[in-house]
Amino acid sequence: MQTRRAQGLCFHCNDRFTTGYRCKKPQLLLLKGQKDVVECKDTSVQQASEVNQDIDVVETQEPAIEPEITLQALTGWSTPKVMRMIAKIGHLEAIVLIDSGLTHNFTSECLASMLRMLVVSVERFIVRVANGKKTCQRSFNKVLVDLQGTKFYLKLFSLPLSGLDLVLGIQWLEMLGSMVCNLKLLTIDFIWDNYI
Repeated sequence: MQTRRAQGLCFHCNDRFTTGYRCKKPQLLLLKGQKDVVECKDTSVQQASEVNQDIDVVETQEPAIEPEITLQALTGWSTPKVMRMIAKIGHLEAIVLIDSGLTHNFTSECLASMLRMLVVSVERFIVRVANGKKTCQRSFNKVLVDLQGTKFYLKLFSLPLSGLDLVLGIQWLEMLGSMVCNLKLLTIDFIWDNYI
């Protein structure tokens, strides 16, 4: 998608994208979380688990609210006015998107593998995309995330994110309680451990 944007092409056909352009093949993309008990064949996850066989696995119940994610978060596509920041997770820096349209917090499968996060075995569920692709999910509990000096322990679900390492949704925003968001300056002010 980013390649097509850079080339000035429509996302859905090979026509040139210009101001006022209307695609001959318009599409509506919808991502919807849905519980499903199916066999998941994800070779990247299987290969990562073969490489990291010494990672501990913990079993837990799936949350009652099904995770949802926006197309922008899944593909890494964004506009200039998106809340992004750099976080530190373990020894790595991560690109973070803050999206109040998401129910849960998500991490890229790549980052989870690089950090060898503790895998939590949950009842599998599927994210259905309008084009029919299905993505298997894993979760990670109590992942220490340092956002500009403020530390949080978060539950994360893994997805094959593109251009992002971490997406924080309502699950994280609810932890903050009352906050002041300045969408012009792209800042969030909140009280955490008696600090603003």
